[in-house]
Amino acid sequence: MKSCRFCGHENKDTAKFCVKCGKSLEKHCPKCNAEVGEEEIYCSQCGTRLDGKVNCPKCNAENDGTAAFCAICGAPLKPLPVEKGRAPNPYSVRAQGVYARSNAPAPAEKEPPKAAPKKKRDYKGLLSRALDIGRAALILVFSLVMFIMSFMSVSKVSTEDMNLGDMGTGVTMELIEANVSTVDFVEGAFYRIDPMTEEALVKDFALYFKDHLSQQDLTVFDRLTSGEASASDAMRAIEIFERILEDYNVLKVISSKTVAENTPSATMELWFCAAFSLLYIGLSFAFFITALVDFVNTLRGKKSKANLPLCILNLAAAVGLSAFSYISLEGSLGFGVITFLVFAVLSVAVETGYRIFSGELRFFKQKLPRYISAAVGTVLAVLVLCFMGSSLLNVTCSYEEAANFHAGYGASMLASAWDSLKLLDLNPELIGSAESYFDSVFAGAGTSGVYGDEIIFQLSPSMMGILGQAEIENLLAALGILIYLLVGAVVVTLALSVSDRIKALTSDREAKLVYGILETVFIVVLLGLVIVYSSLVTYTLEGFPKFQYTAGVSGLLIASVVLVATEFIQRLVFRFLEKKKSSPSAPEKISEEKESREV
Repeated sequence: MKSCRFCGHENKDTAKFCVKCGKSLEKHCPKCNAEVGEEEIYCSQCGTRLDGKVNCPKCNAENDGTAAFCAICGAPLKPLPVEKGRAPNPYSVRAQGVYARSNAPAPAEKEPPKAAPKKKRDYKGLLSRALDIGRAALILVFSLVMFIMSFMSVSKVSTEDMNLGDMGTGVTMELIEANVSTVDFVEGAFYRIDPMTEEALVKDFALYFKDHLSQQDLTVFDRLTSGEASASDAMRAIEIFERILEDYNVLKVISSKTVAENTPSATMELWFCAAFSLLYIGLSFAFFITALVDFVNTLRGKKSKANLPLCILNLAAAVGLSAFSYISLEGSLGFGVITFLVFAVLSVAVETGYRIFSGELRFFKQKLPRYISAAVGTVLAVLVLCFMGSSLLNVTCSYEEAANFHAGYGASMLASAWDSLKLLDLNPELIGSAESYFDSVFAGAGTSGVYGDEIIFQLSPSMMGILGQAEIENLLAALGILIYLLVGAVVVTLALSVSDRIKALTSDREAKLVYGILETVFIVVLLGLVIVYSSLVTYTLEGFPKFQYTAGVSGLLIASVVLVATEFIQRLVFRFLEKKKSSPSAPEKISEEKESREV
């Protein structure tokens, strides 16, 4: 069968014309109309090429039929127009441009070009560039300050419980609060690997103390030891002693061999703080390098911005470190971390404000639930973070022969149940000796009702656990350490949660639900462990008739659980509300797109 190449109708093999459209079924030469075969490329009568391609007359290269010049040598494939009286010579033409230039008529004389009008200065562009450079320079300054401050004081540690021996200084240790830096945390943690004995530490510190006293300082201490010192001399002596203790690194005292043997919980605390410190310094350095690269790129005219998420993570690390150092050392915030937090907030504000001003970040009405949810979650997470540094457990002790005692205990004190086991090794008679123990404790403290940190430690629930039943002591120790580690996990999760919510506010995205889930799980489990811990301590000591000792969950811990649960519920509610508003009507969508284009 023959198919018609015009209409596709099937015809008989002997047919010469299509029975449907009447067109010829045979192939003909387009030039001489001679009949040719289907597979033939050239016409047998006139030599015309039948596949639509042409051969170069110069190099015989095959070219497309629509081409004017050869793709290989540039020779014209079609005759070019020439002037009258001049025969064309296609073989003498090398390329189109050569032929055109050689045969083009002389150009007519043109008038001299007019001077181009002066361009107006692009003040808007200059202002935009100035703002870019200003933003990059400001962020660079902030990042440098933040990096420097990461090495400065992050906490203040009370020296009340530290024993440096009698060096004849006359300085009251209870009045001193020494500054601790991130480097001190790292150095103190590594000192625990090979700690000095208490005697060696006192000698080492005494030599360091004397070597770092100026002549004026020596005069002050001479008057102090001779009894001729004034009130100003005493205050000056405290300042000198505090300065030298900070330079020496007060955490070396906590790292002494005696402390390491009797308070193993301090090792855990130091290593925790050291890990946070290294993270804090590393993120500060990374943010500074990023800001420096951003500043250089901005000067070169490239559009780049400082890494805002990196700054926010750095902020979270600083918040976590400050919270955890407070939990571990029960101190106060230092100058370095406060300054760092101020500049971190300023850097986030500057970067966010610039993105809003430049139109990169837009706030739409239908996304209002997302913004409110992120803001509420941030505030609640910060509140819970602050509560974690407070008491988890409240203890009340009523004693017949002394005043009542009431105190709150944080995660660090509960972890010291581990330390009480060491105390039990030194004095096994402590088990079951609560009455005599209480007599000595209250007799030493007096009946004024004002107790220092020493009596708080002596009446801690971890200490009470070993005064009752021996079979509970190991369980209390394990629970105390578990509570401490769980508090650390809560602090880390809350810090990352705050970071995630700030990023959600500054990047027009929704905060991750996973942090809300982790917060809820950790805080609820923590509440359960504290309830079990307090129940065990109360049960252990209820058999002693002379005193009543009760342990209960702190109100701040209960408030933390309520806040975390509230935050998680509101996040689910706001997600539901946002989904209802996530499909705006057509006019609203068009309006938003128009606004974005205008910006």
